[in-house]
Amino acid sequence: MRAVALLSAFKFKNSLRTLFSDPRKLLPLAVAIALVALMIVLGQIGINQPHPNASHEHLDPRAFHAGVLLSLILLGLSFIDSGLGDSLLTFGMSDVDYLFPSPIPRRVVLAFRLPGLMFGALFMAGFVLMAFDLAMRVAEPKWQHVGHTTPPGWAAPAALFLSGGIYMNLAMFISVRMNNRKMIHRALMVSVFVVAGLLGLVGWRLGANTVEAAVLSKVVWWLFLPASLATESLLAGYAKEPSLAPLGWLAVSYALSLIPMFTAKANWYEQSIVSTERSFAFRQAARGGYASLMGAKASSLKSTRSRMYTLKPFGSGAMSLFWAHLCAAAKRPFGNFIGPVFGGILAGSFAAFAASANKDTETIGLGALFAIGLYCSMGFLATAKAACESAIRRRELLSPLPFPGWQSVAANLGTPYCTIILFFSGCGITYALFRAPYWPLVSFAFGVGLPLRLSARMILQYIIGIAYPDAADKLQQFFAVGVYAIATSPFLVAEFIICLPGMILHSFWIVAISLTLIQIPIGAVLLLLAGKASEKAVATGEPVSVMSVVRRNR
Repeated sequence: MRAVALLSAFKFKNSLRTLFSDPRKLLPLAVAIALVALMIVLGQIGINQPHPNASHEHLDPRAFHAGVLLSLILLGLSFIDSGLGDSLLTFGMSDVDYLFPSPIPRRVVLAFRLPGLMFGALFMAGFVLMAFDLAMRVAEPKWQHVGHTTPPGWAAPAALFLSGGIYMNLAMFISVRMNNRKMIHRALMVSVFVVAGLLGLVGWRLGANTVEAAVLSKVVWWLFLPASLATESLLAGYAKEPSLAPLGWLAVSYALSLIPMFTAKANWYEQSIVSTERSFAFRQAARGGYASLMGAKASSLKSTRSRMYTLKPFGSGAMSLFWAHLCAAAKRPFGNFIGPVFGGILAGSFAAFAASANKDTETIGLGALFAIGLYCSMGFLATAKAACESAIRRRELLSPLPFPGWQSVAANLGTPYCTIILFFSGCGITYALFRAPYWPLVSFAFGVGLPLRLSARMILQYIIGIAYPDAADKLQQFFAVGVYAIATSPFLVAEFIICLPGMILHSFWIVAISLTLIQIPIGAVLLLLAGKASEKAVATGEPVSVMSVVRRNR
């Protein structure tokens, strides 16, 4: 144990020395610290006191309790799903070279990964606190009994941290004990969608009270004990009730969750070496440019079976390129077309039913619909990133074709955009068919506004993907994500300014139309820049400076 502690201390010391000797790495560090601190600070603003701005909207506390519990359960399942991949068992190559052959117990080496798991739980705690505080500013549960106890400010973050830590430990246990985890991943995803569909069906046929009773049942409480205890601690703090009892049980549960992880006798070194070597190869390839990184990723893909194309070739020029992508997507019709339509119908039906039930659940239904839309948008952005990577992999094929760059970018993003339209249109049309509250506004936002806004974000991410490939260390990998967040800031400011007239006039229609119209010029400019950057990246295979592309267009 002493050797591992010394190795950790020396690595930390060398990281600090490297960090402060290279000023270019100070900005990524500042971004990382600022984001984590912002989540925790915003989450703590008024976490234990009612917000005066929310006093005009009251929610059913039972429905709110069920919603918070479901949210924490989904976060816990996402942590468990992370254990079904390769990320938790990926070490640095130096760690593999020095730790794995050394006479150190595997459980001690496993403890070497514990700080990373704890950071993931801490990040989740800050994110949930910020979301909870924002929800409280919109509407306040109408508590029947409000106590007079003010829990300490650290109680809510600690509860969420311990809950996330328990699920992260379970994810690591799954990574250590199971070699083939793809089938478990698929089973988990199918189970989540099936349960969500059953809850929607029960709510539609039997009412929201039945869904609340099912979610708050003892079976669910014990099955997802960490999320249940964290929910009780979080809500008790806001209702001015003692919250240290569930917090204490969470601490005991966290300590118990470490036992199976550290007592596992499975030899997980082999699968860890495979994951580590794959990650190291990607980082080495990134030093040669974005095209080299994509080439390394392409070489790691192994196709287990072939599928026949079901659509015939169509069109010419860039249209033929788009049709080729569409043909490839049609080989998996459920994931690319049928699934998004079904998901949109399910989300729209749930929101319409909840919003139409009564005044208390109207805010929950609308909030859930927009939360689902934003959450799915992150998945769609990941799909668009994969489309960008695929385009770079096929650079030898695309470079001789006489396509303007912007047309190639549009063709490469065409198939993910079709999936987006199917999902959001399914949400909007289904919500409108139920004639739920504010259905014209909601249908316009989901059928037109959100797809246009997401298309501009997809193109921006395309540019960032070309200009900032994954670099050689984890800090720069985080920065690659932070660059996108920083790049979206000016567009968020522009959207806020364009929405000011609607906010002043208290007109949601003006806000929705203004927000939609501004996406058209933004998307056009970004598409032009992405085309220029793509042309240069395909021709040279090297990272492209965004500023150089902007100067060339001037």
